[in-house]
Parts: sequence; structure tokens; C-alpha cells
Amino acid sequence: MAANREDASYLALNLEAQYLGATVFPSMGNPTRRTVSAQAFLDVWAEGQPVDVGPFYRGEERTIMGPGDAWRGSLSLAKRGTPYPRLVSVRWWASWTDDLGERCESHRKHWTITFEGSTALIVARLGASEIERYFGKLPRLNIEKADADASTLGDGTGSLVTS
Repeated sequence: MAANREDASYLALNLEAQYLGATVFPSMGNPTRRTVSAQAFLDVWAEGQPVDVGPFYRGEERTIMGPGDAWRGSLSLAKRGTPYPRLVSVRWWASWTDDLGERCESHRKHWTITFEGSTALIVARLGASEIERYFGKLPRLNIEKADADASTLGDGTGSLVTS
């Protein structure tokens, strides 16, 4: 963070899910006084198979977020004529440039979602060994693109608050 900087920028990322439609709800908020140009990266696997999340969640599009702005997306994993996936794995992070020109990236957050009965159970996967256990054998998706983008982010000292 720059020494003359009054307010740091950061983004608050969250993930919710509901059984109906096997739906995942990623959300992003800007609780700071900075305006940011953000990219969202959402990797999703249903039963170990990659899910096409579209260009926005692949980080191919930017969104401008002013102070206090927030959004909530919706991604249905239900496919007509097939059972809902039982296990969904999600990796979710963001990168952004603020109005002072500082480029940052959040920490990558990992969740598994179990759709069972009429419920969706979300579990945050923390620690390197747990992340390796649940995500290590899954095909890599957006992480290569984000790693390439991150190489241009300076020191990459972005922070993330999860709610």
C-alpha cells in the first residue's frame, strides 16, 4: 500500500446456494470509499466436471463499483432432464484496479456445496491440505489466466473480507 494513501481498497466476496435449481449465488461488494474496476473469477465444478460460467465469471469483463456498490449473481447448475449435482466445488476470487491506480487481487476462496434432500450445505475449505484434498484432482480452469494477469499486478497485496 502506498505511504500517502488514506483509504485502501478491498472487495467483500461471498457465496450462497439454494437447492431449488441447484443455484449458486456469488456476490461482491465494495465497502470502501474507492471506486474500483473489478474482474470476477469463479471456477465451478459439478460432480468433478467443469461448468461453463460465462465470460463475466471468467474475468473477461470488468465491472465498475463505486463506494458501497454491491451485486449478487445467480448461476443455476440444474440441467433439464438430469438429476441435480450432489457435489459442487467453487473457487472464487477477484482482481481490481482502484481510482488511485493500485492493482490488487483477493485471496482465492474455496467452497464445496452438497445438494441433498431439499438443502444446500456450503462448507468453506481452509488450509492447504484441505484445499488439495477437495480441489487437487479437479481440472484447472481460470487460475492460469488469473496467474498471468496477477504477474502484472505489482506486489499483489490485495485483501479480501468474506462475510
